[in-house]
Amino acid sequence: MWMLGFTVVAPLIAWDVAALVYVAWSFLDQWYMDGEATAASAVREDPGRRLTDTILLAASVASLVAVAKVLTTGAGQAGFGRAFNISLGIVSVVLSWALVQSVFTERYARLHYASAGGAIDFNGEDRPRYSDFAYVALTVAMTFQISDTDLRTSGIRRAVVGHALLSYLLGTVIIGAAVNLVANVAGG
Repeated sequence: MWMLGFTVVAPLIAWDVAALVYVAWSFLDQWYMDGEATAASAVREDPGRRLTDTILLAASVASLVAVAKVLTTGAGQAGFGRAFNISLGIVSVVLSWALVQSVFTERYARLHYASAGGAIDFNGEDRPRYSDFAYVALTVAMTFQISDTDLRTSGIRRAVVGHALLSYLLGTVIIGAAVNLVANVAGG
């Protein structure tokens, strides 16, 4: 069989498509917004946003479990099936990571603009845009810290701690999967 059974890979393929659509839509919708448009978008009333964020983040972690299943179940395969499953696993990890950063970009914008004085000091005069919040999210994701911005509220600090811990978990899983992948490829 050229790939794992459909019941194993179908949920992961569906997750990948959903994550890709969400990340691409968010980027295209938000990246070029100025500070005013970002503020209006970030505080728009949406009572289901917290639940949506929680579901997306939980689904990202669940997708990593699915990737582990695909990689471990397909380890005994050869040829195209093996290459397909490894590629699917890599794409899933990248998309899950990107989705987490998109969710936290939006969360940081929402927390900032919901706070009276702004939750993050970007040390500038312009109102922060989504690209500024993406900068914060990506900095936390890659370094587990805040670099040149100041966090002004306990709410934003809690969000950053949660983001840093989740990013550490994802990073650990990604490194573990990469080591496993190299070992599997080297082992034949």
